[in-house]
Parts: sequence; C-alpha cells; structure tokens
Amino acid sequence: NCVVELDCFGECGGSALVDCFGECGGSAILDECGECGGDGIAEGNCDCDGNILDCFGECGGDAILDSCGECGGDITNVDDCPIYGHEVSFGDFNLENRSVDINLSNESEVAGFQFSITGLDITNVTGLSTDNYNFSLSNSETTVIGFSLTGEVIPPSNSPIIRIFYSNQYESEVCINNPIFSDPDGNEIDVEIGDCLAIAGCSDVNACNYFDYDYTCLNCCHYGDEYWLDTDGDGLGYLEDGTFFCEDPGSNWVENHGDEYPNCFSNIVDDCGECDGDNSSCSGCTDELAFNYNCLNGNWPTTATYGCSEEVLISDDSCIYPPAGFSFIQSTRQAFYEFEDALFNDMELEFMGSWIGAFRNGECVGSWPWVGQFTTVPVMGWDESDYSDNYMLEGEFPEFYIYDPILDDSFPAVLSEEYAFVDLAFYHIDSIEATSENWIDYGFMLGDVNIDYQVNIVDITNQVNFILDLHTPTPYQTWAADMNLDLSLNVADVVYLSNHVLGLLRQSSQDGVAYLNKNTLDIYGGIGGIQFTGELLSSVDQSDVIRSNGDKTIVYSLDGSVSTSKFIFKDTPSDLIIVDMSGRIIEPNSQFVSGFVLNNAYPNPFNPSTVISFSVPYASNVRLDVYNIKGEYELTLTDEVYSQGNYSIEWNADVFSSGVYFVKMLSNNYSSTQKLMLVK
Repeated sequence: NCVVELDCFGECGGSALVDCFGECGGSAILDECGECGGDGIAEGNCDCDGNILDCFGECGGDAILDSCGECGGDITNVDDCPIYGHEVSFGDFNLENRSVDINLSNESEVAGFQFSITGLDITNVTGLSTDNYNFSLSNSETTVIGFSLTGEVIPPSNSPIIRIFYSNQYESEVCINNPIFSDPDGNEIDVEIGDCLAIAGCSDVNACNYFDYDYTCLNCCHYGDEYWLDTDGDGLGYLEDGTFFCEDPGSNWVENHGDEYPNCFSNIVDDCGECDGDNSSCSGCTDELAFNYNCLNGNWPTTATYGCSEEVLISDDSCIYPPAGFSFIQSTRQAFYEFEDALFNDMELEFMGSWIGAFRNGECVGSWPWVGQFTTVPVMGWDESDYSDNYMLEGEFPEFYIYDPILDDSFPAVLSEEYAFVDLAFYHIDSIEATSENWIDYGFMLGDVNIDYQVNIVDITNQVNFILDLHTPTPYQTWAADMNLDLSLNVADVVYLSNHVLGLLRQSSQDGVAYLNKNTLDIYGGIGGIQFTGELLSSVDQSDVIRSNGDKTIVYSLDGSVSTSKFIFKDTPSDLIIVDMSGRIIEPNSQFVSGFVLNNAYPNPFNPSTVISFSVPYASNVRLDVYNIKGEYELTLTDEVYSQGNYSIEWNADVFSSGVYFVKMLSNNYSSTQKLMLVK
C-alpha cells in the first residue's frame, strides 16, 4: 500500500534507478559522445572523431604555422621570414654582369613600390620574386616602379624582388633613395633603407677575381684555394707541395694534406722505408761470422772472397754457415775454379744448401755454396804464413768434395777437367759430380718423404705439396716421392704411395675408364685419382680428397677409387692426368658414353631382320637374350666382353613365327628389356 513510487529495487520511495548498462542502482551514464561509461572527448581533441584544433582554432582544420610562425603561411625557409617592419636594401651584385639585386623585407602585404638609385645609370630591370605575383616593372636611368595589374600583392617575406642592370657607374657608392611602398588599400607604408653599396673590383692582376674597373676595393681580392699534390692516390697531399688555384685543378690535386708517405697509398711503410714492404729490401744476415754476412735477402754471394756487401739493417735468420770441415782462412795466393754444372746422385745440387769444397791432404783450402751455374770456388795457396803451411803448392791438384745437406755428409767428386793450382789462375770446368752410391745405403726408403723412417699420411701430404708447387722438394725428397721412378711427380705417385701406406696394391673389378668431352670429365670403374690445371666448377664427393694451389688441382682417394663420377670445368682442363687404382696412367676417351643403354631396335615391327643397338660406358660383359610372349627363353644374341663404345647386333628371325618377342640386356647391375614385333 505504498502511496509513493517504488524504485528499481522495489523499495517504496527509494532512489535506485537503472543506469545505461541496465544495472539497477548502477552509476554508468552516457558521455558526451553517446558512449555508456565512456570518458568523453579525449584530452587534446576537439570532437568525438579525434580531430584537433588547427592554428586558426578550427576543429579538424588543416592550417599550420609556416617557418615564420604565421598560421596558414607559405614560407618554408626561416631565412625568408621578414624582420620587424619594412626594409628595402641591396642584395648580391655581379661585377662582371654589372647587376645588383634589390631585397625587400616586409611584415605586411605590399601592392606596389617605387624608388630611385643614385651613383649609376639603370639600363634594365628584371623580376625575381615579383614574377610570382604578376608584377609589372618599368624603369628610367634613375627610378624603378613595380605593381601588379591583377591586384596581386607581395606577401610578408624576406627575399630579392628585382635585379637591376646598370652602366656608367659615376660614384664609388650607390644608394637607394626616396622609397615609396603601398599596401593593398592604397596606403603608403613606412620603409627603412639599407646601407649604400660600394661597387668596386679587385685591381690585382694576380688575383682570381681581378677586374678592370674604375673603382677598386680594399681587401676584396681572392687568390684561390690551396690544394696539395696527391702522388699516391690516398686522398692526402704532401704538406710541402701546397699550391693555390682559382679553380679546382682536378687530377692529382686534393684539398687535404698530411701525407707522411707521399708515395705510399696505404701509408704503411716497413722498417726499410718500403711501402707495404716486408723488410726484405734491407733484411738479411747480420752475423759477422756467417758466410753471407751483410747480404740482402735473395742477393746471394757474388764474389769469391766475401758474401754480399750491401748494407743490411734487419736480421731475417737467413745466415748461412759452411758445413763442418769446409772452413778455411783466406790466403794472399789463390786460384779460382768455376763450375758450369754440378750433380749429386745425378740430380742438381741444392741452392745454397750444397757446398763444393777443395782439399789438400784432408785440409780444406777453399769452399763455396752452390749458387747455380758458374759457381766459383776460391782455392788457397801457401803464402809463407803459418796458417797456410798445408795450403796448395804450385802445380798440385786439389781434391774436391760435395757436401749434401740431406745426408749431412761429404762425398769425393769427379771433375770433367783437372787443373793444377797456379796463383791467380781462373779455370772453367764443365761439370763436377759426386754420388752416394744409393740412398738406401743411408737407411732411406721410397715413400719416406719427411725422413722419419715411417711411410704414412704425412708423406702423402708432403708429396701432394710438391706436386702443387706449394713447397720445393730437395733432391732426396724428389727421389722419395717419385714412387713409380719415372722422374716425374704427379697424381700417379700419390696413388702408388697411398697403396703403400695401406700395405696392398689395390685392384678394381672394373677397368678405370674416363671420357673427356670439352669441359666435362666422366669417370667409371677404378679411378685412383686425377690431376689437372684449370678451374673446377662442380663439387667433389666428401669421401674424396681435393687439394689445390692456384689453377693446379689433385683429387684422390685414400680408401679406394675416387667416388666423384663427373667433373665440370670452366674450360677444357690442361695437363690432365688420370690414373687407375694401381697408379697406372690412362688416357681419356673423346667418345662419351653416359652409361649402359639398350636403344630402340630398328626396324620394329620387322620382317625378318632387325638391328639391336646398345652402349657400354666401360669394359663390361654384355648379354642379349630373346624371350617369346610367354616369357620363355628363345636364344642368346651375344654374351661377351665389350670395351667402351656403341654397338649393334642384327637378329635374323627368319625361322621364327610372327608374334611378340622381348630382348633383354644384362651387364653388371644393368638390366633393360625391349618389346619387338615380328610380322610376316
């Protein structure tokens, strides 16, 4: 019996109402954007759509302040912003063209202007910024007038408005006088006048801006910019080479200096003063007791008395000392024995490692390292001093020995000609030779390249390095690495040596065959390795070993035949050597057969004969059998070994009845069947 209204909770006279979410007693209300429980217009926005006020206060407007701070203005460069008030002044002038610009800085719109110039005669006027506002220009010898026939105005700005051309300058200074500027309503604007302009030229004929002019200026001559000569292209010039140029001289002249090494692009100089040097130009042996004391690297002894005499600054550990028993004291009496050729064990002597020594009754009377053709050995004679008591006497024949650095031993030598000792005599001898009888006599064996009395992978590595010219072998190493004793080091010796390391001579069930077609090499069967000069484009199987130096490459296998079957080169390889698993060199075939193939018989259908052709990539047994439609064996066309190539067999089926037949080719793991139809 509530005499007042019930609220949403049913309470008589209560105040609870349903909010915008429908919740009884809730507090959510619609915001100004009509969203229940919303926050209304976001801070900084001017409406519910996310717009903001522009600089004119318009919600969502696009007006912005220009560079001068003017709302809706169009000046983008702050330098063009007008200063306070209005000012007309001189701008740039060109003495050669006899022109001068007039600048205007106006804080409000200008609809027209007029002013006069004193000190020169005006010949012509052209528009600059006024061209943007359709201003019409006119002039007399002293006055300029400008205004727009279309009612356009010069907006607030700071820019050159016109260019005045002149002649007959009769004063050293020119000035702007009597300026009259009008606003769009026809009211005169107060305008300030800038400083007068002294138009004068440089009178120094040596200056870059020399100008033959009636009026001369003070301190206005320009003598160009300083450039420095860059002699090595590193962008830096040598400080002492600075020169002034009126224009960029280009070429090797730069505006930077400070190059400490004007003839070195990298500015990295070694201790010898050489650009990018490695000290080799002043390095060598600095030990006074060494044979080659003070001898530059690579410039070996050239006289019969001393080593090199060039000044060495840096030691490079290249000192050379005579072997034991090959030292002597120089005498005042000596003869010289020049050798054109020298051999030890039928091989050339090692440069600067082998020595030739002269002896008398077991005492060394002269020695010299082998330095190549015409090595000259000085032989000392008795000069009545105590140290020379056992030296050569006139008419005696010296005994010569050759020292071998590998065996570290000396061996008696045989000369092609014998000459007796005579003071100051000079003898030319064609050859001197010595032998150790046999390397094996010294406990060495083929394959032991590094002389550790073992034959293993280390020797193979050394052998490969010699073949690729990564290292130069000594005479002994050449002998030890030449496993097939053919006096040539190549991949065949690598295969021989790897067989020796494994303790067996590997054989393949298939003869190795290679096919070279232009830049592609295909190999089949037992190939132990290949060697070539050229660029390899394809990759090799990971089980194969590949070593290269420059364009020279070796591919071989330590555990069997080479797994890679195809080699693709950039160009046809040169110096190609292919060896089978036993180390035998094989020649590549030019006729390329990609694999076993049973080709289509022709004719087919046939009566009564057809030709069956097939291809064999390497020497293999091939069997061709014929079966009838029921799969029953009929006959064998061939069952024999064929070498690499393409072949054909004729089948005359005159005694067979019409029907379908099958020919089947079997060779190694290859099998292929072809259907034939005999029609009579």
